[in-house]
Amino acid sequence: MNEKAIRPTKIEKHVTTLALGFPIELCNVPMVFICDEWTPDIDYDELARSVLIALCFRKHPFSGEEIAFVSSHFHLSYRAFAEELGVREEEVKEWERAGEKIPKMDPDKVLFLHYQQVERIGFFSIG
Repeated sequence: MNEKAIRPTKIEKHVTTLALGFPIELCNVPMVFICDEWTPDIDYDELARSVLIALCFRKHPFSGEEIAFVSSHFHLSYRAFAEELGVREEEVKEWERAGEKIPKMDPDKVLFLHYQQVERIGFFSIG
């Protein structure tokens, strides 16, 4: 008989995950007990999409970690990402090295990065 094992579950009021490369606060998270530890029972692809949407529409610039997440999520090399933004490859690397801090960026590049992500996730087309 091939019965599916029943795993313990619970709802956690607040969970911080680093699954996308930077801290994300989640509320009322379904959890499942796997390999002797509690882990969020969520769709990480949907989490990534939701985070991309939130990043697009907030008012402040991306942190270095968030820039790294965006380029990684869309499978962009430093070179490809730099070309899209009209900057040098080394500049993209420098932004990502800022980590949790907001890197120094030309305000026009920040705005373009926001709108570029909106277009990538399919809200509307630029130009």
